Amino acid sequence: MGRFRHVFIVTYGRTGSTLLMQVLNAIEGYYIKGESSGIVYSLAQTVKAAEDMLRRLEKGRRVRTVSALYGAQHINFALIQKQAMTALNQIMYRSPRGRRKGRYRVYGFKEVEYDLPDLAEHLDFLSERFTASAFIFLTRDHEEVAKSGFWQFVAPRNRTHRLNKMEERFRRYAFSNASRCFSLDYADLEPDGARLEQLFQFLGEDPDREKVRKVFEKTYSYGA
Repeated sequence: MGRFRHVFIVTYGRTGSTLLMQVLNAIEGYYIKGESSGIVYSLAQTVKAAEDMLRRLEKGRRVRTVSALYGAQHINFALIQKQAMTALNQIMYRSPRGRRKGRYRVYGFKEVEYDLPDLAEHLDFLSERFTASAFIFLTRDHEEVAKSGFWQFVAPRNRTHRLNKMEERFRRYAFSNASRCFSLDYADLEPDGARLEQLFQFLGEDPDREKVRKVFEKTYSYGA
């Protein structure tokens, strides 16, 4: 049942991602968490940096006092890498009542901190570490986004540039990884909408439609 074991909502602020998160959680066996303020990206960078240092040190050359890596040979980068991955797994799998991986069929989270020049590399990292991963790209009309408290303090020209850049990266990644990517707009978030039904088909899921409708009866916005 279902095509994926991990699902990530990739978006920016004020797109209705909390609503989409709850729609996914209406599917039996799904546990999609909220944002982590970019912590996942930071941990991923730590894992990759530790891997890079291990490769550099494994070349076998003696690290002398005049070397740029002086002292690095005494740092346990394998331990740093392991601890960073443990933290990532904690974010991914820690569930209600302290239970760990196994209670749910599908785990994941949403994040809005995706204004990243290395977005493709980061999403590749997630898909490599968390098998059978799907990415849902969520966007929204820029004029509607601009009304929110999150974006109204950003200069219009800068805001437009940032949003366009992110969406272009979303499109490029989705095009190159079509089998595990699905693009959705806020306007598609309707309880009986055709595009939402296509999302369920993409995921290989058949949720209780009444549970999905009840999700839309709640208010998720924190105001403009």
